[in-house]
Amino acid sequence: MLALIIVAGATVAVPAVADLTSVAVQPLPNDRTGVVVDWRARAGTAVVALRSGRLLAIHSLRRVQPGTRVRVGGIKWGTPTSGIKWSVAPQGIKWGIKWSRNGTYSSRLNAIRRVGGTPVRGVVVQRFGGGVAIGTPGGIVVVRMAVWLPKTGHARTNALVRPVRGDTITTNVQIGRLGRLHGDGARILAGGARVIAVSGRLSAMDIANRSIRISNVSDPSYPVHTNLAVPSTIDMARLAIGSEVVVSAGVTPAGTMRVNQIARNETFAAGNDPANIQVASPPADGGTLGLLSQAIDRWTTGHMNGGITDQAVYDAELARLQRADAAARDGNRSVARTELDAFINEVMAAPPGTVADKLATDVLALAAAAFEQLK
Repeated sequence: MLALIIVAGATVAVPAVADLTSVAVQPLPNDRTGVVVDWRARAGTAVVALRSGRLLAIHSLRRVQPGTRVRVGGIKWGTPTSGIKWSVAPQGIKWGIKWSRNGTYSSRLNAIRRVGGTPVRGVVVQRFGGGVAIGTPGGIVVVRMAVWLPKTGHARTNALVRPVRGDTITTNVQIGRLGRLHGDGARILAGGARVIAVSGRLSAMDIANRSIRISNVSDPSYPVHTNLAVPSTIDMARLAIGSEVVVSAGVTPAGTMRVNQIARNETFAAGNDPANIQVASPPADGGTLGLLSQAIDRWTTGHMNGGITDQAVYDAELARLQRADAAARDGNRSVARTELDAFINEVMAAPPGTVADKLATDVLALAAAAFEQLK
């Protein structure tokens, strides 16, 4: 049996038996209807657009055709209810939906009728010349765009609006006979999302270069293949080519995609199992990365100006600073500290005259400050 505990507005199902995995329950809006805009057979998930346009990837027992208006079954509770401990007493009947640790959901989807369109809102994963891919944990939908100009009242704006990755957009889609989505232009609500959801099949993996590719072909004319860097705090040996995954990704300062969290998604149970979820350590803060960047710049500039007389010392210590910087950006603080500690000790132990005193003082101060901030 499961006991439901309401914590800060979210219901958490706590197992009465120790070896069961707890299941979270997220509140649903009062209107639980939405429109299926994509179906992914590999994971048994329907991407449902609620009336607001918000997208949910819902594991369902049966395939539901895109363009079908559905009612999300959810979980119903009220006051009083046996077995539920409330942090805030609810007023009247409430509805919730089972929410997996990987960000997907599970529910019955009761078909109501076929419809022609619906609003869609979400974060851009990729933009094409004639369309845009929008992601939600567990699903990606491709919206074809005949034009990019959004409507403003009864007149079109003069500016051409083309969203970029990380923009949150809304569009009204018409659903074609084959389930293809056709939008009426992209209205950008916000830019620079810190988290971008990428879902699909793990189609390629390069352990040496620590990168993966996630593929999702919901629209064959616009296949979505996303390359992501994998931090060293993620164990790539636990990843399997061909598996369904949900990735929470961030964008690095260089503009590349980085895995923040990766989880299985073949089923709701697989996605909710903590053993199937890996979370990367966050990168070091901007101040620490700034110190490391300054140390590298000062070391290289000092060498160019003749402040380092031994080329081997310059090369070895530059490599240490670069490894410390890469590890800090990767969130691997222990490795970064190890490299900085070695750098400090080796520069201090270098023969007199190898490194100019002023250069050594400046770079050692920067390295020591970064070392302290990485604790």
